[in-house]
Amino acid sequence: MIREVVLAMMVKNEEKRIRVSFNSVKGICKKIIILDTGSGDRTIAVCQEWCTENGVDLHLKTSPFVNFCDTRNVLLDFADEVLQEPHFLLLLDSNDELKNAGELKKFVELFNGKHSGFHVKQEWLSGKKTDSYYNVRLVLSNSGWRYRGVVHEYICQNNVEQTGDNILMLPNIVLFQDRNKDDDKSAKRFVRDKRMLYGAHVNDPSESRTIFYLAQTCGCLSHFAEAYRYYSMRLKCSGFIEEIYHSYFRLAETAHTMNSRWEESFRWYLSAFSHSGRVEPLVKLAEFYMTHDAKGAKGSCPEIAWIFISASLHMMYPYNQILFVDSWCYVYKRHHLASIIGAKVGRIKEAKSAAIMALCHDADSKIDTENLLELIKNQPTATGAFSSVREKLDPPPTITKKYKEFMAKGASYKKWWLAVPWYLRAFEECKIHEPLVAISKIFMSQNYKGEVGCDNLLAWVFISAANMLRVQPTVATYVEYQRIFCEVSLANNKINEACKVAEPLYALTKDHRDLKFLIEALQRDKYAISGNVRFLGLVAPSTSKGDVLHPSSHSALLAGMKQKPDEVLKKLNLQPSDVWGKK
Repeated sequence: MIREVVLAMMVKNEEKRIRVSFNSVKGICKKIIILDTGSGDRTIAVCQEWCTENGVDLHLKTSPFVNFCDTRNVLLDFADEVLQEPHFLLLLDSNDELKNAGELKKFVELFNGKHSGFHVKQEWLSGKKTDSYYNVRLVLSNSGWRYRGVVHEYICQNNVEQTGDNILMLPNIVLFQDRNKDDDKSAKRFVRDKRMLYGAHVNDPSESRTIFYLAQTCGCLSHFAEAYRYYSMRLKCSGFIEEIYHSYFRLAETAHTMNSRWEESFRWYLSAFSHSGRVEPLVKLAEFYMTHDAKGAKGSCPEIAWIFISASLHMMYPYNQILFVDSWCYVYKRHHLASIIGAKVGRIKEAKSAAIMALCHDADSKIDTENLLELIKNQPTATGAFSSVREKLDPPPTITKKYKEFMAKGASYKKWWLAVPWYLRAFEECKIHEPLVAISKIFMSQNYKGEVGCDNLLAWVFISAANMLRVQPTVATYVEYQRIFCEVSLANNKINEACKVAEPLYALTKDHRDLKFLIEALQRDKYAISGNVRFLGLVAPSTSKGDVLHPSSHSALLAGMKQKPDEVLKKLNLQPSDVWGKK
């Protein structure tokens, strides 16, 4: 039996946008199944006209809307009746567009597996921001797939939760929705969704998914106090772990929107990062400190911004996560910001690499082009607290009274979210190692929840920044922060970095503790594998084969490149030696 792709949609009053969805599947769908829930406009007529014009069989049913779960299941029941045998059902909402019909056609022709449900990538454009996530929007008909949940419903097979056994990931199949062209339907839908979700929450207060989407809906309606309350409630529940990450992240955004103290958003952003190792919170923190000082007032502190944006360059694309991944942060934004901030703090090599990487994904970016050319021109005179150009370390600055006050204030608090902001103010004041070491030590003894334990990922963020400073530390401080750096680098599987530090550290101290670091680093270096922290930026070429840059093999960085690194330089009439110097 040859399986076809059949479009299935639930619609109401979609005369303005339904042709967008139909046109995106033109040539791949010979049948369209429509459930109309009470249109008062020309939706049904438009469906009939389009199918007649394009020689497509239309199967139409009308049924009143009950809720999203029950009504979508009426559509699936109708599809099973029409098709009788298993065919590929493409489940679109109005305003959805299938972006690569050829990829789907190729997959359907070649597929011979056991799976009957398929995760496809959904992208929503709102303003200039694109959110992406994976959802089951392709299933085999007559295979028991039905929806659960009254709003933000989810599909499962034979009433059993989704598993890897029955669902296959299809990252190249993309459903796009331009929410800027959604008229006022979204706003009306959010009001209805809130009412339905609140009713479901009253009936079952422990259902975590309902709480999460109630928070999401309140946020979309600008009911921020309610959104904050429901996100906080979601943190106390188990269930889908990615909803917990997003609750931390949205708490940070919501607190900032409500003009709460910056320390509150700061806490939630770092908690979100520690929870899932995602780049988005680090980008938000870096953006904030580009326009604010350490206490949250208007100003700028690029040194603090660099702490977070430099850490973001080491993080992997979260292929194991499906919910609201901001892919633009990974392929462009972190590199764009790193090029700007890196130039301000003296990290010229990283800034140039980042500028080139940004241009790979936004070939016409004037600001990244100008920044790259300026970096090449001014490299010999680059200055900054993290300068990688100067050979000699700077002498220690004069310790101010404010610095001592800030350090004492930080030391007076037990919970990290109260202590760390004061240490960052101390760092802003004097730009020396001790505040960053103090923060790292906090995270060596408590996790992002404030519980006793070790948060190696957060400790690594701050101790890595300390390791880049160009100020001369005392011997005691040097030994202390290098030991912390070795420990957290090994914990995060950053073996090469640990090796580079452990050898000179042991040569200096001759201490058995440092010998232990060195032995472990060397042993693990022989069998090193990727861990949860891995450098994904670009570095200067290490061979003489004419390579411009050596991007990570991680395909997320290469996906969607408008031009390759060597093409970036060619377009600007530059040679690799112009960027990196002669060998």
